[in-house]
Amino acid sequence: ETGMPDFKIMGTVSDKCAKNLTSMVTTKDTSLGKDIIDEVAAILKTPISNVKADLYTDPIDGRFQISTNYDTENVAGIFYMISSGSMSIEIGRNVVEMQPKKIYFVNDRTTYRVVKNNAINTALMSGIFKWDKEVHGS
Repeated sequence: ETGMPDFKIMGTVSDKCAKNLTSMVTTKDTSLGKDIIDEVAAILKTPISNVKADLYTDPIDGRFQISTNYDTENVAGIFYMISSGSMSIEIGRNVVEMQPKKIYFVNDRTTYRVVKNNAINTALMSGIFKWDKEVHGS
């Protein structure tokens, strides 16, 4: 048993971290990336990998996704965070309106997709971390 909910707010990054993410995806200055990654990893209490960050200007209607990795020893968790703008995550029967600076865990063993229904510039970061039910559960 992994102790994974469908989704969970894992914590909140600082104003500086959010500002750096917005700046990084707007200017493409990746020198800010290390500080952002370090802060997210500290909040998640584990290293993060497969980090992606981009600026979305148009609406997106992401395709539904589900993991085929059911490894119970090395359980990966996916996170999403916006620093500006507006996006939502549809997971299971829930629609989660993402709030800037909040780190959202998404259980990719449940069907989910990321949706943006507007033309507001939105800075999004995502990545993977090792899920530990003792640290991240409940």
